[in-house]
Parts: sequence; structure tokens; C-alpha cells
Amino acid sequence: MTYQVGIVAVPEPDDGPSEDMQAVADLQHRVHLEESGHDDWGLDAQRLTNDYRSQQFTNKVQILARDGGQPVGTVVAWWDKSADPPTAFFNIAVPEEHFSTDLINELWAETRSASADSGARSVQCWIPRPWPNNPQEAAWLTPAVGTGAVPRDDWSEWLLGAGFTLEQASAAQLLQVEEGLQRCHQLSYSKTPGYATKTWRGPTPEDLVDAMVAIHNRMPHEAPNAGFDDRNFQETAERLRVRESRTAERGEVAVTTVVLHEASGEVVGFTVLQVMPTGMAAVQDDTLVLRRHRGHRLGRALKVTNLREMAEHHPDVERVHTWNAAENTHMIAINAAIGFRENGVEAGWQWRPPTS
Repeated sequence: MTYQVGIVAVPEPDDGPSEDMQAVADLQHRVHLEESGHDDWGLDAQRLTNDYRSQQFTNKVQILARDGGQPVGTVVAWWDKSADPPTAFFNIAVPEEHFSTDLINELWAETRSASADSGARSVQCWIPRPWPNNPQEAAWLTPAVGTGAVPRDDWSEWLLGAGFTLEQASAAQLLQVEEGLQRCHQLSYSKTPGYATKTWRGPTPEDLVDAMVAIHNRMPHEAPNAGFDDRNFQETAERLRVRESRTAERGEVAVTTVVLHEASGEVVGFTVLQVMPTGMAAVQDDTLVLRRHRGHRLGRALKVTNLREMAEHHPDVERVHTWNAAENTHMIAINAAIGFRENGVEAGWQWRPPTS
């Protein structure tokens, strides 16, 4: 079968969603419902158009495949402009009824070409997969890092055949906020001497911008990264402010709590909850406690404090989604204590160009 595969034009500043971007949004929405059963992200064509247009720090390529005019699959690929060499990333959306190796091969060929033009040293992707109906009878793959497992299915077979390495499994977890608040009330922890928490909603307070830039730059070195190549770029104050502006434009609200080391004033831990535009759900985004400050239950304090803050100011949020590397057993245990329950897995894959 022959597909019509091409790159979607980047919209001009004042343009609304094109027919192609509407098709991309419809495909992503449909696949998300198939994979998760919910519409918590509030995906729409205008939001995706704005994201595609925003390329100040990141090059993005939106790829769309049609079969006789019908949209059947899409990929968005991106890489950092300042990284040398960059690492490329992509998300792929193909509805179940259109899944075929021919279609995936053509989408991958276009993605691979774009990443090669960028000089990327590797290409990474995350593929969400639901739990099999009968886990005991399912075939499983173990990542190269040796922890966790993902179902062996059509997607994994294609990725293995294309030369990808399964680097990491990430546990998908879901929290019902009402239960989480009850758990937080039952959890006991005392303030750790020498540390204090600070919480805010929206943009970072000006006096903490440099500290947040510094701790974001520690993430690649202190969070579980399995065998993935580093993203190879530096956070800056300008990047932080642009990202916060884009978050607001999408209709999302970031709720952030940090832990401050009182003697030095250093931010030694942080966590972020992103309230989605629907107002009904949130995403537990990055959480980190610097290695030299671990062992004081700071991670639990961060998450409990931030969940309470979100619930107070966003009472309509019913559930929180999160993902954690399978080897990050400490953070998974904190989430379980708060009430998160596993509801799927994301498979982290990496492809490197063949060496001659």
C-alpha cells in the first residue's frame, strides 16, 4: 500500500489551525482515547498549532500520513537547537484500525530523515501501553537497564525490527485526588530541621529563577536515565520564562513546591503539578531531590504539600496522572503511599544510527 506522507507546514503567526493540523489533532485525540480511555489532556487543533509554531529553542517537524486522502497516522519530532550534537525525540499516533508495518515504516523513514538532517546522535520515543488483560499469560520484554517490563506486542516487535533498543520501562500511575488527600492526612512527617518548603502557582518568583534553572540542570544527572543519551542542553532563565508563558497560553496552571536548604538558601528539591485545561485532571510533572540531601523524607514532604496546594486552589481536579522509571523504586513507593495506583506502562526506546 502506498501512503501520502509529508511534513505539515509551520503556521504563520496569525494563522489558525490548517486542515492538516486539524487532522493531526483528531488523530492524536483518537489514539489517546484508545490508549488511556480518557480525554484529560484536552487536545485540540489550536493548542497543537500554537505548540508547533513555537520553535524559539526547539526545531519541530510535524509529519502526516494519508491513505487516499484519509488521515491515518502522524508523528511529531523535535530536537534542541543549541545541543551539539542534539538528541531527537518523537511521538507517534496511529489508530489501531490503521496500524500496519508499511505505514509505520513510511512515518519512520520521514522521521529518520529529519533527525539525520539535524545531526542527531540518537532518536528516542516513549510508547504508552495498557496492561494486558491477562498479565500472567502475556509475553514481556525487560529493558536494557534490567528493571521493569513492557508487553511484547505489535509495537514492540516493529521497534525491535527497526533497530531500537528498549532502554527503560516507566510505570504509569493514577491518583484519585479525594483518596490522595485522605492518605496525606494520615501520613505523618515532621519538618526536617534545616529545610523549609515554598509553594506557588504560575510563573516562578523572580528571586527563585536562578535557583530553579540550577536544579533543572541537575535533572539529567540525578534522575534515573537508564541508557538514554543526555538531552545535551542547558536550562536558562530565558527558556524557563518562555516555557512558563507557553504553559499559560495552553490554559494550564503549574503548581510548584520547592525545598530550600535554610543555611545556603539553595533549592535542593522541587515538584510540579500541571493542571490541565479541562480543569478536571492534572499531571505530576518533574520531581527531584538532590542526591546529597536525600534521606530526610523531603520527596514525601514535597508531594504532600503540593497536592494539598493544588486541591485547595483547583478543587475540580479529580485525578492526577504520573509516570516513574521502574528503577525509581523510592519515588514509586512515595506515590503508592499517597494513593497512586498503576494503570499501565510506557516503554522508552532509543535508536542510534548504524556505525559504518
